[in-house]
Amino acid sequence: MYQGLDEPQPPAITGEQLTRIKRRGRRIRSVRTTVAVAALGVLVAGGTAAALVTSSTGHSAQPVKVLSPSPDTTSATTAPATTAPATSPTSAPATSAPETAVTSATQHQADAMLDALILPSGASRVSPLGGPDFSSPFQEPACQPLSDASGYWTVPGTMAEVYTYLRAHAPTWIPWTNYGTPGPAPNPSSNGYGVAGNPTTPGYQAGDELVAEIYQITSELTGVRADGLALPPDASCTNSGGPAGVEPITTNPG
Repeated sequence: MYQGLDEPQPPAITGEQLTRIKRRGRRIRSVRTTVAVAALGVLVAGGTAAALVTSSTGHSAQPVKVLSPSPDTTSATTAPATTAPATSPTSAPATSAPETAVTSATQHQADAMLDALILPSGASRVSPLGGPDFSSPFQEPACQPLSDASGYWTVPGTMAEVYTYLRAHAPTWIPWTNYGTPGPAPNPSSNGYGVAGNPTTPGYQAGDELVAEIYQITSELTGVRADGLALPPDASCTNSGGPAGVEPITTNPG
């Protein structure tokens, strides 16, 4: 063999030498496999690494990446807890108790009696007049509850002149039934005049009345206080005259 070549020829390999070479190759492969397995075990124990494993054919092994266990993505996720916005309790608007029909009707009757008063020309309605003479009605029922509609006027002239006019001009549905005049000197029981009458229109109580008191303010000016006094049907009265009883000051019937 290799005839025609000048290079020296390699010595021939005997059968015994070939057997020794094969045995040495098997030992090398066994050692390499053991080393690779040990290295892989170290990488797995450490958590994550890469190892090059050389195959028995002598080719370079591909890197092997050892990963940590993936989290369990199948577990249920909890949505963030949401809290309903706090709402403060709302209170219904405070409302006062409705006025009873009796009270409303009674006050309306008191207003109507006051509006019926007939005064001389030149009378001027004013704010409440001061002094003890104008501090209370000329007379009133001794009953409770009692609706009172009051008014004040100043009228030119003397109190005697105003009294004479009022007495002659009673409202058509409230005839005067009671009168008051100054008492005799030197200790009069009243310093002024007064008139009072009860309404005759259906719907009014027996004790309802219109009263007016008349006092001199100056030599040329007279003051008048008038009150429409109305009782509800269930009024409680204290004097012996019954529900229609009144407490006169100084009266002169007729």
